[in-house]
Amino acid sequence: MSYVTNATAWLSDSINSQTKSLIAAFYELADSKEEDTGHRLSTEVFSNEATFISPSGTFSKTELVLLGSVHKEFINKKSLDSPFAAHIVIGSSTQALAEPRIDFTEVFSDKSRLAEVMSAR
Repeated sequence: MSYVTNATAWLSDSINSQTKSLIAAFYELADSKEEDTGHRLSTEVFSNEATFISPSGTFSKTELVLLGSVHKEFINKKSLDSPFAAHIVIGSSTQALAEPRIDFTEVFSDKSRLAEVMSAR
């Protein structure tokens, strides 16, 4: 099980293991600092018709709502546990593969404490 979903409570038994793996791959790649991350997101996670909306902007069917928390550690040695919600639409692969792909993602998060924690000494 992926480190990004090991504490996940899946509230529906209808979410299959392929979809769970896809969601884990998305968050693992979002954490990655590897040079090929963008390419991997576009070929392994998102469909050709994908839309991604985040607090930073819009990057342009099965629907899921994820509720979670991310633990962030900063170079000033401070940390922050930040809740988030994500709306995800799962589609079929457009690359003649059997695996699902994300068609749409919208992330909601509270960034109100982020500046405070980042500037703390």
